Amino acid sequence: MTTLIKILDAFLTRFLILLMLMLVGAVLWQVISRYVFSAPSSWTEEVARFLLIWISLAGAVYALRTGMHLGLD
Repeated sequence: MTTLIKILDAFLTRFLILLMLMLVGAVLWQVISRYVFSAPSSWTEEVARFLLIWISLAGAVYALRTGMHLGLD
């Protein structure tokens, strides 16, 4: 059982890293397209919103698993 938990923890860590990179990329593209090309992308705001929701939910699980959650001792 501990090996399964270690595998799931490693997956969750990599999943959160991937989501954060995607969020930074989407917001960066939004800024570049708005200020450099003067034509803002319509899809990046929605993608950033959904990514932030998923990061919040998965990040809460990660914080609870590692004992770093603020509300729990």
